[in-house]
Amino acid sequence: MTTPILMYHSIGETVPRGFQRWVVRPAQFRAQVRGLVEAGYAALTVRALVAARTARQMSISASTREVVLTFDDGYADFLSHAAPVLRDYGMTATLFACPGLLGRAFNELPVLDWGAIAEAHATGFEIGAHSMSHQALDRLSPARALADVLDCKRMLEDRLGAPVTSFAYPFGFFTETTRQAVIAAGYTAACAVGYAFSPDDDDVFSLRRMIIRESDTCVDRLRPEAWLYRARSRSWALTRRLLTKVNGYAV
Repeated sequence: MTTPILMYHSIGETVPRGFQRWVVRPAQFRAQVRGLVEAGYAALTVRALVAARTARQMSISASTREVVLTFDDGYADFLSHAAPVLRDYGMTATLFACPGLLGRAFNELPVLDWGAIAEAHATGFEIGAHSMSHQALDRLSPARALADVLDCKRMLEDRLGAPVTSFAYPFGFFTETTRQAVIAAGYTAACAVGYAFSPDDDDVFSLRRMIIRESDTCVDRLRPEAWLYRARSRSWALTRRLLTKVNGYAV
């Protein structure tokens, strides 16, 4: 069984220059969610997906089509535009937050503050971790990367009073070193990108996601150009590893 894990960022009318790929306007987001419901999908959080897959390994079959909606960076428009649509259609989601960005602006868009993160958690959305301040973990030393993912988890858990078990790699980039740091920090799942649907045997610490754009209307069909994004991603990941080997870690 494969599950679409969809990656969103901002759901809003404001589209900063250079950030168009990451913004879906509210009306189109509503149409996308409605399409999922009409196609028979039920939404899970990342945490629930991992639990469901464990159950399937124990011979408990899924009775519904699954989809996971994830939102990176914690933009303020999640509560104003995304959450109401999700509630209207009985859907849930995982929101990945960076404690160091809360209450500030990132990519020229406002980010939720601590009170809003607590509100999202209290209303049933999963809060996951997205590093302290969206640094590229694969360019940090192993000690700095581990400290970052640990601090992020502890700070979110302290403020929410609840476990934070899901992680999303900033920019989608990770190495085996950063993957091991996430495991050592106590997370039980981590999302990358991958530009593909996530199969049941997907590595739980590099779950594949599909970036959703405003023009996307149907999750049942992979965009023809998805192979190109996968190739570019692999090429850029190799380049980053070479840069680290030649120049050392950024910090």
